[in-house]
Amino acid sequence: MARASLASNGLVFGPFQGSGESWEVTGCATVCADPVIIPSVVDGKPVLGIGGSSFWFDYSLREVQIPASITTISGYAFGGSSATNFVVDPASDHFKSVGGTLLTKDGTELVAYPGGAVATSVTVPAGVRKLRMGSFYSGPATSVSLPASLEEIEQQVFGLNGLTTIEIPISVSIIGEDAFGPAMTAISVAAGNPTFRATEGVLFRGNELFAYPRGRTATTYQIPAGTTAIQNTALDRNSVLASIALPVSLTTLSSNPLRGLSALSSVTVEAGHQTLSAIDGVLFGGGALIAYPKAKAGATYSVPAGTTAIGNSAFIGVSALTTITLPDSITVIGSEAFAYNPNLETVDLPSELTTLGTYALYYTKVTNVVVPHTVTDWGWQVFGYNQNIPTSDFHLYFEGDAPPAGSDIGQNNGAIIHRIEGTTGWPAFAEPYLGYAQVPWSPNISTPRAPSGVALAESVRVTARRGNGGLPSSYLVEASPGNATCTIVLPDVSCVVTGLTPGTAYTFTTKATKAQTNTASSPASAIIRPLAAHTISFTRPVDRAFSSTPFVVTATSDANLPVVLASSTLDVCTVSSLEVTMLTTGTCTLSANAAGNSSYSDAYEIIRSFTISEAEAPTTPSTVPTESPTPSPTTTTVDNVEPGVVNLPVTGNDSKPLAFYACVIVVGLCLISAGRRRRVRID
Repeated sequence: MARASLASNGLVFGPFQGSGESWEVTGCATVCADPVIIPSVVDGKPVLGIGGSSFWFDYSLREVQIPASITTISGYAFGGSSATNFVVDPASDHFKSVGGTLLTKDGTELVAYPGGAVATSVTVPAGVRKLRMGSFYSGPATSVSLPASLEEIEQQVFGLNGLTTIEIPISVSIIGEDAFGPAMTAISVAAGNPTFRATEGVLFRGNELFAYPRGRTATTYQIPAGTTAIQNTALDRNSVLASIALPVSLTTLSSNPLRGLSALSSVTVEAGHQTLSAIDGVLFGGGALIAYPKAKAGATYSVPAGTTAIGNSAFIGVSALTTITLPDSITVIGSEAFAYNPNLETVDLPSELTTLGTYALYYTKVTNVVVPHTVTDWGWQVFGYNQNIPTSDFHLYFEGDAPPAGSDIGQNNGAIIHRIEGTTGWPAFAEPYLGYAQVPWSPNISTPRAPSGVALAESVRVTARRGNGGLPSSYLVEASPGNATCTIVLPDVSCVVTGLTPGTAYTFTTKATKAQTNTASSPASAIIRPLAAHTISFTRPVDRAFSSTPFVVTATSDANLPVVLASSTLDVCTVSSLEVTMLTTGTCTLSANAAGNSSYSDAYEIIRSFTISEAEAPTTPSTVPTESPTPSPTTTTVDNVEPGVVNLPVTGNDSKPLAFYACVIVVGLCLISAGRRRRVRID
């Protein structure tokens, strides 16, 4: 079992990599001593590591002395701190100090530059191949020269407030997200670098916009033609860019790539783009709202009808909005879609909604939400960290079943769950749901939405789609033309309308019923054409003796559609197309199926079985006769010839007449008699 944290000599220690057998430093207990001397042993256990972010932005830190026992220094360990000097025990096999800078023992990785150093110009030692995360996160440096040996710059390496420009060496092939500091105005790349290039101070990786300097002061930016993608954090945290234009070449957008532009008020898309468009400065693509500019004016916004999704982070951090209206065409609200909007009070979820992403309405002031029964895909803490005071009741109305087990809606203790009796997944009303009080909710049933349907043979299966009111007890489905009907009784959600004419264009409506209340008819469904039935002819194969030679069976569809044959006894027989191969004796069972098409339904499966028996062994005589010489043929004359009768010779190898062995010949019937003469009449 891992030990708890331990304080010793002004430092705090925790279990190293979860083990109770060793320690790692996790920071100073209060104000750091000068120097901070990290011990090699504490409480009888070795100190092997310095934990991630242990001294992150610790302004009391000065000199740090590191013992030889330290084998691991995790990310951001000294990032942003005021450390002035790192001293490493010369006996260390893992780390060393060069001019107060902390490096790995082989000098290939720069772990931390002392943020409290006074130098304004820094040269990274030759031989360094990697800059670790957070390694240059504070200090007065305004110039950093990187060596030609450098290959990798990890995420968030630079946080220097005075560093405005930097050149990427020729060998750098990896740069982490948000690698450059807040003051950066221009990035250049050494000639010949095969991975990165710079255009007007903006960093590109091939045709991907990789990093737009956060310190640039331009208020507009036209992304260059030929750019195909925007890296996830490329445009994060620039505070002055107000307008951005996207080229027609742009094909890939990861989430909302504009979410970090706090001054952005308008987006423009080059004419002719196949998937992206800007409507009133808001970015859309593929039916989804991708990015609403953070600084766009107005307290209310109505998403255009026909929009099908609100993308991840689409409205994140839009502080001016108080009300957002969503059309019923929206089925997906992505992760953090409306998050961190502290003034947002009203969002009515669409009646067609199926997905609520993680943190979708996190850190808002929304207090009354109706969740459609169509929502089946739930993210984590959808309504978390609500900005109303904790004692305010948060009313959450559920039209349908409870969220899946393990979901956390993230509400305050004052939240009240309103739900409809008869829905599933909830505890009894007297019991809390995830700590929230439950109360019955019985809204009136409302007109259903247009149903959906699936064409079957001479019929259609119709699925009702509830309106945004209460739970009905049944639906009446009606076809047009012809007025054929069927009834759906809940909990079923569909029924089959039969007796329809194949190929005819039908639409369907539904009416909901509960107690004595009946709704009006729903809007009509899309046109659905019933299918014609078709059948398979498949004669049972005859029983047969085992043979290694395959044989072909006949199976046909009366609609001329392909018939697929399969064996359900693969240890006895197999099938390729319509050819059957016998593997052993036993019962071979075959099934024939034919898929339908736009005119015909699937055919009913036909199953046939036959028996494979042992093959008959060839007959072998018990005694092999002795072979004797063949005698010469003899001829016997037939006499006493009657008129009109031809006298024929009879030939044989023994004394019997040939008539003893004879059969029918072409000119007449051969009369067989072992002791008589044979006569054949010639007509």
